Amino acid sequence: MASDNRERIEAHSKMLAKLGMQVAKMRFSYKVNCSIKQEYWEGRISDHKKYFEKGQEYYDLAYRLIKLVDAEQAGIFLMMLSKFAQLKTEQMKALENIRQNPTVMKTKDKQQSRWSKNAREEIVASSNRCLDHEKTMSRFFSEFFDRHMRKRQDAKW
Repeated sequence: MASDNRERIEAHSKMLAKLGMQVAKMRFSYKVNCSIKQEYWEGRISDHKKYFEKGQEYYDLAYRLIKLVDAEQAGIFLMMLSKFAQLKTEQMKALENIRQNPTVMKTKDKQQSRWSKNAREEIVASSNRCLDHEKTMSRFFSEFFDRHMRKRQDAKW
């Protein structure tokens, strides 16, 4: 039984490393440019969708690995995953609002409505919330890995 669990942990670790490299190659950024071109926003939406799909796959696998080692920590990480899903939805909604009316990103327009200013502020705030939450999740997983997995690797299973 312990041998079977070690094999699953090792397999999950290898898949996670592979997925992590794929995510890194995407070179995704939450940074928002004040572009008023609809094509830019359509591209950003497409980039976000691809990143969120791959990121969700990565974090789901991280959760399954944590669950194999420590069920209590897995529960905490699952709550983080849930919040990440909520933040992704908010981010996509904010991006869609901008895509439908990209002129709200004109920062020098003195006649802008309050709605336009709110939309611009929301996309920035939403991006920051997603980025901060991902940093928190990464830090949590990194600390978990250092605490639980490095010992196992050092012991050569």
